Amino acid sequence: KIGAPKPLIMLPAAETDAAQPAAAGASVPGLPLSAPRWLLRRQVAAARDALIELRVHASSPAIRTPAGQERRLDLVNKLWLLIHDDPLRDEPEPPDAELEPEIGYGGGGVSPSLLSCAKGHKLLAELLPLFPEHMVTSVLRAAVRQVEAIAQLQTAHVPAFSAALAAAPKQLKIEQAAALLQRLAAAPALRTGLQRPEVQGLVLGLLCHPHMSTGAPGAAESFYEAAGALAGTSEKVWDLLDAILPAADAAHTELLRALTGRLEGSELSDGCRGRLQAFGAALAAA
Repeated sequence: KIGAPKPLIMLPAAETDAAQPAAAGASVPGLPLSAPRWLLRRQVAAARDALIELRVHASSPAIRTPAGQERRLDLVNKLWLLIHDDPLRDEPEPPDAELEPEIGYGGGGVSPSLLSCAKGHKLLAELLPLFPEHMVTSVLRAAVRQVEAIAQLQTAHVPAFSAALAAAPKQLKIEQAAALLQRLAAAPALRTGLQRPEVQGLVLGLLCHPHMSTGAPGAAESFYEAAGALAGTSEKVWDLLDAILPAADAAHTELLRALTGRLEGSELSDGCRGRLQAFGAALAAA
């Protein structure tokens, strides 16, 4: 007997008060694809469709006309709106009292759900190079706010996203970059966050901002003070310092020398003691 074909994807049915999932991201028992996951996939798919439309437009001769440039801006704004809202939240994320005044851009930021999955990381890696400064600022602010969630991710690393986070901060005003770096320095999840390449990339990009060592040395010092407290047992801190040194200017090199000077008499694990000695030798040759 031939029965009716089974659907490949079962769309979520309307929920009743008696059958609400425990949390916004919880799976719905009995459904191959729960409502939150389906909404997130739909958000990513819609953004990818808009991205394809933008790329097709950018490859056409019309892009060189005033109307074509206006159309490009419209498509970028469409992409922004598609990733700005979080389909897993009933209300927008509230403004951050610590970051909003320095950044000067309200509205809660990019969907936190996109920062918590590989599909979102792949999408954001492609969008960051296309965005203007205020959009980049909001993406980075959202990443800083989600450091704890990113630190706990079990998903595979997306190298393009880490590279995009490292490259993006140079677009920011120094005041914006300094505010984000100070927030990271104070993050309770900094140690675990540095285990993830995404957080390392973001920190690297902020510390290597062209004006960080001269325009906001206090922010860099705050981060190095926090990093110094972890450098005795975390070799990830030394991985970060090794990556920063080749890009450090004279003022930044002095900040690194001050950090290593404070660590000389500190109690360090054998591995971290060896990293300190190797870094000190590289610093002396810089």
